[in-house]
Amino acid sequence: MTTVVGAALAAVVLAAAGSGCAQLANQFDDPDAAGDAAEAQQLPCAELAVGSCALPYPSDEFTVADPASPTGLRIELPDGLVPERLTDQLGPGASLDDAFGGRDGFSALSPVIFELNAPVRPESLPADGGDELVVHDASTGERMEIRAEVWSEATLRGAPGTIVMAWPVTTWEYGHTYVAGVSGLDGVFMDPVAPSALRDPGPGTAATLAELRAFGSAPPEGFQSVTRFTVGSHAQASSALETMAAAARAEDHPIRSLEVQPPLLVDHASAVLTGEVRLTDFRDADGVVHATGPTGHEWAPFVAVVPERHDPAPAPVAVYGHGLTINKESMLLVAGTNAAHGVATIGIDVPNHGARQAGQGGYLLDLTKPGELGRLVGMPAQGIVDHVSLVSALVDHMGSIDLAPWDPDGSHGDGVADLDTSLLLYEGTSMGGVLGAGEFALAGEFDAAYLQVPGAGILDILGHSMLWPLFRGVIPHSADAGDAAALFGAASMLLDRSDPTHLLGALGESRRPVVAQVGAGDAIVPWQASDRLVRMLGLPRIGPARTGITASGQLDALGADGRGFEEIWPLHSSPATQGFMGHVVFSEPAAQPLLNSWLSSRTSTGTTG
Repeated sequence: MTTVVGAALAAVVLAAAGSGCAQLANQFDDPDAAGDAAEAQQLPCAELAVGSCALPYPSDEFTVADPASPTGLRIELPDGLVPERLTDQLGPGASLDDAFGGRDGFSALSPVIFELNAPVRPESLPADGGDELVVHDASTGERMEIRAEVWSEATLRGAPGTIVMAWPVTTWEYGHTYVAGVSGLDGVFMDPVAPSALRDPGPGTAATLAELRAFGSAPPEGFQSVTRFTVGSHAQASSALETMAAAARAEDHPIRSLEVQPPLLVDHASAVLTGEVRLTDFRDADGVVHATGPTGHEWAPFVAVVPERHDPAPAPVAVYGHGLTINKESMLLVAGTNAAHGVATIGIDVPNHGARQAGQGGYLLDLTKPGELGRLVGMPAQGIVDHVSLVSALVDHMGSIDLAPWDPDGSHGDGVADLDTSLLLYEGTSMGGVLGAGEFALAGEFDAAYLQVPGAGILDILGHSMLWPLFRGVIPHSADAGDAAALFGAASMLLDRSDPTHLLGALGESRRPVVAQVGAGDAIVPWQASDRLVRMLGLPRIGPARTGITASGQLDALGADGRGFEEIWPLHSSPATQGFMGHVVFSEPAAQPLLNSWLSSRTSTGTTG
């Protein structure tokens, strides 16, 4: 894995060195040459546009009043804001209208994006924004906690150092309006010059500047750019997943083709069950998810591991969510430990993984191109709701199965049901931890959740992951840095309807039992994404701190409420491999005690595994 990703990173960096650096010297000879995009291009540009007409982003400049909207606004993008040569490459379900049409505000997970007319030194932008990049709540003046960056993708598109972003540490508040500004960044060759519209602002920009000054953000040298934006309602962000889950629950989810296999690869197991479960499908022929109602059904294969019987009673069941690019069979990583505690394990593939590729657009990495973006952004939503279907199947149809233990003479079963479907647990790894938080939130049947190397904020995770080179192809290759950044921001709107982060606030308030285990140095799900999840769930830290995650308290061991997170150091790594090994810390011996403790506490087995 690291060899492949490292090679990909090296390839794109070398390509950028050959093209981007050659352009850099001549790109910004005239400070105003790249500015005033609206006047130069005669397009419906943002007032402070420099290169891309769609930046700064997000911006209430592209909203209209709507008294019927929860926020009083509705997004309305003018035609031509992003060049048609780019938007024409986006496939079904990924148009700007798909992203923004009828929306009552911008994504609570979106970065604030500014484009500058000259490259800046990344070290001049503090990681927390400092005084250089500020975001204030327009109602209270409160300075928001952010993560700031100079977008590295711009380097690969010939304009290094020209795009800066501010990410919310958790989320922007739903329905709130914010003002943001950037100033004081040092240029590589010359300092960025503010667009002429900022020096002679129209009423909207003048009001934004006045608000920033009133909130104490008034740099003496003036701002290099500003924006004002309104975040959409919580209902807008969460309703798709909630509606789909309710629709799935309203349907029956039978199973078929049930077979019993020998437990060859799992310790403490008595049988492996295979079969198919009927899932509620919300995808159309192009793979685009429609939350308004099911489009059909899919029979998806499942695998279940039944433990050796500890006592004459059915086994509690852990539903397992697998990681990105792999498959349900990876559940074998935890199935043996589960079985030692008398817990069964069951898993299905997420769409475009494992057995769910034929007729569905192929493998996940076949979808990393503009024409398949609509299918790609819907995959998480379908995957989350598939597990709601699976839970219904367990409760309604799998509690009477009696096929374990497997016997070579074919006389399977022992007169006792294999599965106790009244006690369901959730376990998920990587993507299974990210999506699993939403699955746990939507399925009240789950008693508790154990999330390995999880995070929150799908776009934030992918955009900062060492796997990003595998996914950056979703942005048209011909997009320059500004338009690429604008499309990147638009992706947050497309992903909103699939992102379980919007369910975490209510989940945290519920105080349901959740354990998260993260890896120090993880470069696949960076710690900042885990920090978002931990903060929103209000989890205390178990054991020593090994990352910058902000905890809600400190514990020596997992408490009776079953809530907390632990950080594991990847001992079997080196500086060159820590990014990957930090992600697979669940395989480290140091990670096992917490899993054993959690299983014992949820099942009252007292087994140490």
